[in-house]
Amino acid sequence: MMLATQQRIGEETMTDRIAKTLTDPTATRRVVVLEIRGGLFRWKEEELIPADPENGFPLPEWRGWRVSGLFALGQEAEHEARMTVAWLREAG
Repeated sequence: MMLATQQRIGEETMTDRIAKTLTDPTATRRVVVLEIRGGLFRWKEEELIPADPENGFPLPEWRGWRVSGLFALGQEAEHEARMTVAWLREAG
């Protein structure tokens, strides 16, 4: 059982703040650097899933599928994302 004060890895809360967003040239993939509770940072890679009204998804939405560990600085999180995510590494 998880208490309200605990947070699973990769789970966003209402107190998370987007510190930076890096988007690929096609605008279908992005990396979001989040500042989470306690002043720590993490990054997550997301992909844009198109709308599918016939199956109950009237709007496009971002879905995350890769989440980092925790970092003391936002720049550290961004640096690891740039080294880990292939399209970001290729973009320079």
